[in-house]
Amino acid sequence: GFSWQVVSSDLAPFHSWLHDHGISNDKVYFQLGSSAEWIARASGNIQVQEEIASVPFDLLISERTVIDSDIGFVFKDVPDANPTIKLAVFLMHQRSLPASKWIHYLDTLPASFDTPIYWSKDELEEL
Repeated sequence: GFSWQVVSSDLAPFHSWLHDHGISNDKVYFQLGSSAEWIARASGNIQVQEEIASVPFDLLISERTVIDSDIGFVFKDVPDANPTIKLAVFLMHQRSLPASKWIHYLDTLPASFDTPIYWSKDELEEL
């Protein structure tokens, strides 16, 4: 399974942030695993097609969020910039702002991670 080292070992601020923004997660809870990874678990049976979470549109982080943000001007002259790069720059910027709207979410993200999309050809051949 996928796991990561988190920046914050305390999810209380994140849970408060979810609640404060109207995100209900009654069917899912998070716990710290034995290797310092966060694990999402169902708190009960979940039916097929049952909604388990709803995220308000204003909390979504998308390319539009980046363009409409205070750093959107950076990409004004490069409209064809890779959306992944735009999001990465936005996330780094938001992480630098102690009062960021998303800071409690960002604190749950890994400080680093490893994924095959960034592996060299030799590393991929070892699979």
